[in-house]
Amino acid sequence: MPRRPTCCVWLCFIANAGARQTTFRPWGVRWNGPDRAFRYSPSSELMLVLGRISELQGDNPKTILNSLYATLMEEAPTYAPGFLAAGDLACRKWDYQLAAEYYEKALKLQKDNQDALAGLAECYWKSSDPRLEECLERLLALNPHHFREAAEFERRALESDPDDYLARAYYAFDLLRLGDAVEGRRQLEQAFKADRYNVTVFNMLNLLDSLQRFETVERGPFVLQLPRKEAPILANDALALLQEAYASYTRKYEVELEKPIRVQMFDHHDDSMVRSVGLPGSVGHLGICFGQLVTMDSPSARSKGEANWKSVLWHEFVHVITLQKTKNRVPRWLSESISVYEETQRDPAWGQRLNVQYKAIVEHDNLPSTPALKNSKPGLFDRGATTTLAQAEGSARSSPFTDVIGPRSASIRGLEQSGSGA
Repeated sequence: MPRRPTCCVWLCFIANAGARQTTFRPWGVRWNGPDRAFRYSPSSELMLVLGRISELQGDNPKTILNSLYATLMEEAPTYAPGFLAAGDLACRKWDYQLAAEYYEKALKLQKDNQDALAGLAECYWKSSDPRLEECLERLLALNPHHFREAAEFERRALESDPDDYLARAYYAFDLLRLGDAVEGRRQLEQAFKADRYNVTVFNMLNLLDSLQRFETVERGPFVLQLPRKEAPILANDALALLQEAYASYTRKYEVELEKPIRVQMFDHHDDSMVRSVGLPGSVGHLGICFGQLVTMDSPSARSKGEANWKSVLWHEFVHVITLQKTKNRVPRWLSESISVYEETQRDPAWGQRLNVQYKAIVEHDNLPSTPALKNSKPGLFDRGATTTLAQAEGSARSSPFTDVIGPRSASIRGLEQSGSGA
């Protein structure tokens, strides 16, 4: 009996024959009836489907990459999904350097391709590349995480496939970000039993264990958790500041907040980042807001004079306002701008201050325009110095809209439009 070719050879033969509009019959196939001819006119999308089918059939990934995808990228050099598919294949086979090269080529064609950015972030993370933080910032600017919606999709995925341990891990993380510590912990432990090599799950479980040394203080709508040794010094001041901000901004921005609002202050920066994203590092982040949860460094996590914890806490609570007002749909530039602006309204000594190092940036790149802020131009929120510059500029531009004009401020109307998807 004739030897049947591999699936990849089959598919390449189909594609090439279709491209030449050639009639052919597969090898080694016996027909009961009269001979039949098939004609194929594959599009670029079909080539992607053929490649994925070939991979699922167990063909050699290198053969798929060097024949099918190489042909597609050569024949359609401006077709970003072709480079994305090649990157995905290389990433699944643990060649992160090659995968990153393909993802970068896709991004040159489509700079806001979220699949390519997500793939690139995975490559950077698994290869310990320091560019991971910048890549995540770009991705977050394009698509802020809607944690409640994400948790619902993950719950449905688990109903369909209870053994999907990756979906369970994502579900656990989103539950924790939404403040459901009990169910989040339970889901996290199940995910860890299924995959004991998931680094972010392992880190988060260790972090949750370390919270046993924390003290919990509840007051009004707030649940504050901080190291037991720092509670006598910080708890009353932090809760008083939060209650002041709550009274002021729920009225000003006309929003009813979901409660409780959890604030966790960590005396080690890496603990704060693990609680936020599952991985240590990212020293530039003083605090992160998820809508109903705020994680931040306590004064002990920073050197003396490095940061003002009250300013950070106020800033993050304003994010609670803008995120909940818009159901997490507010553009990052607007949320950051309003937070910085409200810092300076509470205390002129707070907020972002520019010094002489920014003179060269302004002279070289000019101040970021409003369209650049609105479109989250890469670089504005990706690196320390330009982040500060963009926040300061955004705050200055948002002030006329945040102050009341007529019966309601323009910022309230803008946030409401963001929340409705306008």
